Amino acid sequence: MLIKIKFIRNGEPKDREYAYRAPDDVKVGDMVELPSGKGIVTAVDVPKAEVAGYEVKEIVKIINESEE
Repeated sequence: MLIKIKFIRNGEPKDREYAYRAPDDVKVGDMVELPSGKGIVTAVDVPKAEVAGYEVKEIVKIINESEE
């Protein structure tokens, strides 16, 4: 599934959204570990056409509350 995330910097989500691939069990509001940091999921089931032409990487994992 394609999702959009905002990177977390200094405990706050940044303005710009980025597209990533994720397992089907991810939901809006989930914290995720990314190849280059942490982020919060802002959208799920993003249409492929919306990210056409962009490099889409895979998330590393969903972060459980106990890992935050």
